[in-house]
Amino acid sequence: MSEDPQALAKRLSLHEGVRVLEAHPCGLIALDKPVSVLSHPNREEDRNRSLIRADYDYEERRFHNLEDEGSFEEVFLVNRLDSATSGVILVCTSAEIMTQIVRAFEKGRVKKTYQAIVQGKPRPRPNIWTDRMSVMAGPGHGRRAQGGGHLTARTEQRAIKSDANQLGLSLVNLIPITGRTHQLRYQLTKHGHPILGDANYGDFNLNRHFSKLDFARRLFLHSCSIELPLIIDGEKEEFYAESDLPPEFEMLLAPNKDAKALSRFAPSRRAVAAAQRRKFGRESPRF
Repeated sequence: MSEDPQALAKRLSLHEGVRVLEAHPCGLIALDKPVSVLSHPNREEDRNRSLIRADYDYEERRFHNLEDEGSFEEVFLVNRLDSATSGVILVCTSAEIMTQIVRAFEKGRVKKTYQAIVQGKPRPRPNIWTDRMSVMAGPGHGRRAQGGGHLTARTEQRAIKSDANQLGLSLVNLIPITGRTHQLRYQLTKHGHPILGDANYGDFNLNRHFSKLDFARRLFLHSCSIELPLIIDGEKEEFYAESDLPPEFEMLLAPNKDAKALSRFAPSRRAVAAAQRRKFGRESPRF
């Protein structure tokens, strides 16, 4: 990283909670986004909740009119994360490099890794889920995934470990092979392992009980790393950035008396499967 991270953050007009992880001289920058920060403003009043405090052009995926003095004239948003998801997100200050990265995404040359805390115990060995889904328009610029449709969603998932508090939770590693809206959240729920804290696709009753813990009032989905190829002056390079798992993940997984007190609310695997069948019909797996 050639430029001081704090100076670069100011030139990007970053939200107060966002920090710079990696920066390439070509203009590609990896940021660490906290929970509740928007990838981009959906409305004028969202500027102060956005990753970058600026106006945003949806068609060009471009921030402009950045607030801080001495800021870049424009910054491109390479990929998006839901406001409830934390972790690595990419921006770029070069239109030429942005075009190159978009092509890398389209050709499947970008590897993203996520981790999530989910209900149940998925298989410890890598397993690829392939599902059909569709994406429907929601309020404002929001969208929602649902079953059926013509889109193929593929994700490699692997269980890492179970919690130590008898909560019936597991930490899983997720590598999306396709990049559908809400793909990870939809597929995990469909396969009987909803993400803890998911207000759209999760177990709402269980989420309500866990919200009694101050540190558990979030969607437990984190963008851990991203890796992609770059061609700079005719030479191939690899860009890599990673973000540490937030401390609240380990607070749930490690022995914790406050968390263990909620073990009586943990549903059985059969109950989770039944709930998913009600939500997705016959497509949902049976245990």
